[in-house]
Amino acid sequence: MKCDVIVETSRNSFACIMKKSKYLSYHLFGVGKTTRKAIEDFFIARDEMKQMYEEEGRQFVEPEWNFIFDVGAFLDYYPINVTAFCKIFRYQCLTTATICFWFSKTQTKEYRENTESS
Repeated sequence: MKCDVIVETSRNSFACIMKKSKYLSYHLFGVGKTTRKAIEDFFIARDEMKQMYEEEGRQFVEPEWNFIFDVGAFLDYYPINVTAFCKIFRYQCLTTATICFWFSKTQTKEYRENTESS
């Protein structure tokens, strides 16, 4: 069984919130200053819940966790070096920039020719 955990950005921190499941009788969440700390806190909460279940003599069912990141949490978890990214795609960027520059110059030239002839 899989259970989705939403990892989202808040104002000053990140949160991991387990989506409600009809197959599980518990709900978990974690909070941290970084995405990794929030996930770590989530698993600490899981361990505490598991221990409580064992103390009460209940069976703890642990699903396969499926983490779903919002954009802010994704970029915090997988930091992207924008400079390196641009170097990889430099050729495509330069080609696009050249075409845009050429198009803007030709449009300006045509506009001038049309306005001067009228």
